Amino acid sequence: MSINLFKNAIVICGLFTNCSSDNVVVGMITLFSAIIQTTNTSGNSKLNMATGWIWLARILNMPPRQITSLTLITFLEVLKTAIILKR
Repeated sequence: MSINLFKNAIVICGLFTNCSSDNVVVGMITLFSAIIQTTNTSGNSKLNMATGWIWLARILNMPPRQITSLTLITFLEVLKTAIILKR
């Protein structure tokens, strides 16, 4: 994961005064994408790649908003290696 994606994942509005809502959304999507691509060894988590594909399908079926392209790019950028390896 690149430094910029990592920085986006830890952005929380309470910690940074120049935080925009776009940065918060990108940070949450980056964190979500990183979590779903990790291997779950405990078996008690429902977050996996299938959850990511369901989220992606729901986003693509919604009317586009200004933030939609940013969230899709972030989601696919973080998951690109996992997508290629699971093919």
